[in-house]
Amino acid sequence: MPGTKLVKGDKEVGLVTSALRSNSLDKVIALGYVKYGYFEPGNEIQLHDAGRILTARVTDLPFYRGTSA
Repeated sequence: MPGTKLVKGDKEVGLVTSALRSNSLDKVIALGYVKYGYFEPGNEIQLHDAGRILTARVTDLPFYRGTSA
């Protein structure tokens, strides 16, 4: 998934830099660069990966607050 283009409508708005499956969230999470004007929290963008179109949501960091040890 790294290198996957992020798209909003017909515009390329960013790029995934890393991704992994989170066991605690039971979801795939990713980090990437998103162009100015598209990175507001809650904004939905699409990833075009291996013939699939996936929807992602821009989230503030930290996007998960776990319990402290």
